[in-house]
Amino acid sequence: MRMHIGPVVFIVLTGIALWSLFPSAPAAAQAQVIGSRERVKVIGPAGTVEAIARIDTGAASSSIDDDFASRIGLKVDPFRERIVISAAGRHRRPVVDITVVIGGRTISSTATVAERGTLSTDILIGRRDLGGFTIDPAREFLAEPGEARQPSLVSRYLRDVFNEPGSREIAVFPVMASAIVVLRLIAGVATFGIFAPTVIAFSLIELDILQGALIYLFLVITGMAVKHIVLRRFRLPHIAELSLIMFLLVILLMGISAFLSDVSPSFSKVFFPLIITSFLIEHATRAVEEHRVREAVLLLFSTIATAVLLGLAGRLLVVQSYAVISVSFVLAFITALIAGRYRGLRLTELFRFRLLRQGRGH
Repeated sequence: MRMHIGPVVFIVLTGIALWSLFPSAPAAAQAQVIGSRERVKVIGPAGTVEAIARIDTGAASSSIDDDFASRIGLKVDPFRERIVISAAGRHRRPVVDITVVIGGRTISSTATVAERGTLSTDILIGRRDLGGFTIDPAREFLAEPGEARQPSLVSRYLRDVFNEPGSREIAVFPVMASAIVVLRLIAGVATFGIFAPTVIAFSLIELDILQGALIYLFLVITGMAVKHIVLRRFRLPHIAELSLIMFLLVILLMGISAFLSDVSPSFSKVFFPLIITSFLIEHATRAVEEHRVREAVLLLFSTIATAVLLGLAGRLLVVQSYAVISVSFVLAFITALIAGRYRGLRLTELFRFRLLRQGRGH
């Protein structure tokens, strides 16, 4: 049996590198008792700072004061946000990576950034980061922070890279593209190419998902109508038609932004896939002209629906810690390699053949 050593070595070495991203498991077998407030060490690019943290099992995730985050060198990416539901209502907050040492344990996670100047502590530790601890709400300062475990070289490098604004969105983009590979080659989901749903999903990360999907449907359907009814009369070359379609898309987007002011300023993100949208209009129009109307409609809605699902997944992934995104990046790369070598029937084909067999049985 022929052995392919290269891929095996690559996967093993990648696994070792990624394992170093995560803190080692605590040696103590029993849960450590901590109080409602504890002295902690917060590690940032600017160094390690001791602080007092509030331990709150009523909060799902951790939170850090904006001035304190700036003081330890954490950069806030305005496009990396998480929806937080509290007594004040539902609102969005920026998210940063944090490393906190409490009771000798190093916790690497994410925290929302908020203005905590009126509160008693600069940092709050939520229940998602309190695994392995027992909380005694009636007592305080039961554990010393302990020594901070220095992150590995790989961990420090990735932390610095993903601390730059926009870096997470760039890393998530090929992850979404690999999902398209799996959906098309294994599941058998049909779309207009691989780039159209991926680019649309990328822009939907920063938009309201439903609103963004409706905007794209409106752009494509209107563009198809103008191209088929108006531009065909002028008998223009293909490149001239694409250029005029881009003019049309910009005019439509400006009109939408004028009437829907609530989608600004992140609405500008939708300008990124203008070229892809133009080609999507071109392919859909060509399918209609070749009397494949049903196929064009199904492909269009399948492309938008796939982009919506990827946009939702990308929005969840982009707010995760650098370790989670790094692991997802590598796993997506390996998954694309495996899916690319798959030569069997798609899941949709198996389902269709099953229905045919059942029909013949009757």
